[in-house]
Amino acid sequence: MNTKKLIILLILVVLVIIGYKFINSKSSVSPQNQADQNEEAISSEEGTEVAEGQQNNISLGVIDSKYITDQEFIAYIEKTLKDLLSIEQKNIYEESIAVVDKTRETVRLLAENKPEEAVKTIEQAMGKLDKVLTLEPEAKTLPISAEAEITTLKADKATLETLKKQIEEAVQAGDFQLARALLNDLRSEVVLRTVEIPLVAHGAAMRSALVLINEGKIAEAQDVLQKALNTLVTINRIIPIPLLNAELLVQESSAIVEQDKAKALGMLEEARQQIETAKLLGYGFTYAADYAAIETAIDILEKTIKEEKDSSDNYDSLSKDVKNLREKISE
Repeated sequence: MNTKKLIILLILVVLVIIGYKFINSKSSVSPQNQADQNEEAISSEEGTEVAEGQQNNISLGVIDSKYITDQEFIAYIEKTLKDLLSIEQKNIYEESIAVVDKTRETVRLLAENKPEEAVKTIEQAMGKLDKVLTLEPEAKTLPISAEAEITTLKADKATLETLKKQIEEAVQAGDFQLARALLNDLRSEVVLRTVEIPLVAHGAAMRSALVLINEGKIAEAQDVLQKALNTLVTINRIIPIPLLNAELLVQESSAIVEQDKAKALGMLEEARQQIETAKLLGYGFTYAADYAAIETAIDILEKTIKEEKDSSDNYDSLSKDVKNLREKISE
């Protein structure tokens, strides 16, 4: 990866997310996906007439809201991804990049048969790696790239329940290809994909290469380092879009409740619908208690607003509950 791009991605708090893509979204920002903008939300194989007949209930876009635009929500997605990356990888970007660059430079110097320069460079890389581990002693991997792939789906409850029933029937009938096609449509999510180098293995490879260089085994040292650079770990974190929608709606509702209670209540109702959508899509199905607590919290908050009582604590608690559920699912 180009070092400048990596610096933009990791040092500047992810001002640009490499490979940022929108799938099934009219608001695509990725040139290579322009041709896909008119893709139908349901794309299934022969024999899916019922599913195809429901396409009017499924549309492209990001959020189906009376109050929040796609552009506002896209901005919220970007902020969430930046916050996630900056929290997880804080303070190590420059040193992480330097470790990779110095390792690659060492490989180049060995290929040019410059062992003395290679020794100096690999020692610098090892020093950088030690600094990374000092800054983040619990870190297991070294980030080298990240991208966000976004798949969006807007569908009403009845449509989602019908699709789930069709999937169950397809599985029971042994039509797994139809079930797979339908399952592929039942998702609305951000996949945050990071490519990372294991720190322990990389450190061990550098130490081994240094010994080999000092023994005059240049080719072996070069091979060890190249294998280390090629040993990548891809980590995918799935972030349900309906829960992000709910987070933003709760935040926006809190911001305007004093000025417009009716609008604030409308936003909370939309947040409730988004929570229901997340459940229907199967995100965090093992967290039924969390979903129930959030739904109860919305009921209590609505009652508090209607009774014109102070709702600030209720909003704070609800926001934390939704965010915590989203983070559990994304782990």
